[in-house]
Amino acid sequence: MKVNSVNGPIDTKDIGRTLIHEHLASVDLSMINAFSDWFSEEEMYSKFCERVERIKKYGVKTIVDQTPINLGRNIYWLHKASERADIQILCATGLYHMEDPFITREVDAEYMAEFFIRDITEGIQGTSFKAALIKCATDKQRGESEVNKIMIRAAAIASAETGAPIATHTNSKLHQGLYQQKIFFENGVQPHQILIGHSFDCLERDYLTALLDNGTYVGCDQIGIIHRAKTEDLAECVADLINMGKGYERQIVLSHDGVVVNDYAYSFTRWRRDETKNTSIGSYDEVFDVMIPELKKRGITQELIDVMMVDNPRRYFEGKEI
Repeated sequence: MKVNSVNGPIDTKDIGRTLIHEHLASVDLSMINAFSDWFSEEEMYSKFCERVERIKKYGVKTIVDQTPINLGRNIYWLHKASERADIQILCATGLYHMEDPFITREVDAEYMAEFFIRDITEGIQGTSFKAALIKCATDKQRGESEVNKIMIRAAAIASAETGAPIATHTNSKLHQGLYQQKIFFENGVQPHQILIGHSFDCLERDYLTALLDNGTYVGCDQIGIIHRAKTEDLAECVADLINMGKGYERQIVLSHDGVVVNDYAYSFTRWRRDETKNTSIGSYDEVFDVMIPELKKRGITQELIDVMMVDNPRRYFEGKEI
């Protein structure tokens, strides 16, 4: 089976070891258009290549860039970054939860879905390169608003039309993954087509088992963002779930939510380019350098780790039942 990459279709059997939730750039496109020195494209590619080179020794073949349309997704950057770093990148269509003025009045889910479908079936930004998945988000700022429900419904419509899976951003401490599952299920999306993102930083086993028992994929995908949860605590949580013996390893995926260039929430701070002050992780190493050794200390074998990092991403994009 084929899946769209930023360099054209690839076979799902070639996806290999995958970081399923990362970003090349999350930037304010209006500021880039207004000021040519807002960020350096060349510096972005250089940093990306350096970081990718460090994880190739772990056998990583694919990075899934989950940047939505309104957080700075740029297919030209992604295409060039993939070629220069010699790594497969799959990218997303869909929107973040920011309900800007143009999507707060009389929002039409069917019309919104048309744009997502175009990204998946025709190409992004006038290119032939297509999206592989649909991004959808909720968070504490807007919560479970009517507009947000419409955005979720639009993602469901686009998924039904194209077969593309859905990945979400959510606030686990507000248990919003359960809300997302409910709306998706009401709109006919099958559990194996859904990845509920950012689910583990609450470290609440009851919440996580509820998500997993509903049959979707669940992302432990902010590994290394330690102000949310320490990596050792995440490893303990993942190991506890796997050791329940219910097959939860077939639903868990591991990633960082890392980003090379990020001005999200920092646009007008003088230190926005200072990686030591930016709260998003600046590399793709933590899973391999810290998380996996911590999992192995807790009895999680390499075979089980490969299920989470190789088998699950492949089945997710193939649309196969868990």
